[in-house]
Amino acid sequence: MKQRQPGVVEAPPGVCEPKMDGSRFDLIRQRLGFDAYCPSDDGRLVVFYSTEFSCSIVGQSSQYLALRVRHSQLRTEVVGVFMHAACSVRDRRELWADLRTLQVLGLPLIFHGDFNVILYAEEKRGGRNFCRAGSEDFHDFIQDLDLTDVGFSGNQFTWCNNRQGRARVWKRLDRVLVDRGWLGSGVVPSVLHLARTASDIPRCWFLTCFQACPLRGVSDSKTFGFGMIVFRV
Repeated sequence: MKQRQPGVVEAPPGVCEPKMDGSRFDLIRQRLGFDAYCPSDDGRLVVFYSTEFSCSIVGQSSQYLALRVRHSQLRTEVVGVFMHAACSVRDRRELWADLRTLQVLGLPLIFHGDFNVILYAEEKRGGRNFCRAGSEDFHDFIQDLDLTDVGFSGNQFTWCNNRQGRARVWKRLDRVLVDRGWLGSGVVPSVLHLARTASDIPRCWFLTCFQACPLRGVSDSKTFGFGMIVFRV
């Protein structure tokens, strides 16, 4: 995971619901080879990062962790929001309301992780028929913030309930959304859904890489790459 390539800087990886005692975060940080970490107060989300980045928490709840991120190759500070939305529609309404307040920071926004809701029927296979009512609040949130889904390559779905036969359900619960400020920042994210590492693990690895245009005054004219961000439940 920490293997470097020329011209590539690794962005902070966020781990959703690590299901471990907070005292072990530093051990995980050392094993991954990072310099620091930012956990949410309840320990459900934690972000590991290197000293090339400066990260500070600007918002959090049990469903998200928002960080103000600085890096020498970024034209401006950005806000990265690591998501692990609740299953309950009511709880997610509270989440959408919280996330709307991040606009007052006036910085490019990127939301990535588990939104725990799908937008369209084609984002689900198996189980009951898709019901749009459960996703209307999510649609409203996307429209209100004028967000763009950056799409993905790889597997179509990111979650499976691991049941057998007709009871098996697949969904695309993970995605990356960016606002207009991010689209104008010169940083282009790309998302890759990797295969699940074991049949009993419900969620696949979720990898996001960023390509950024070189800054003025930088002698190296090559495109600057950012990766990687990994989500795992």
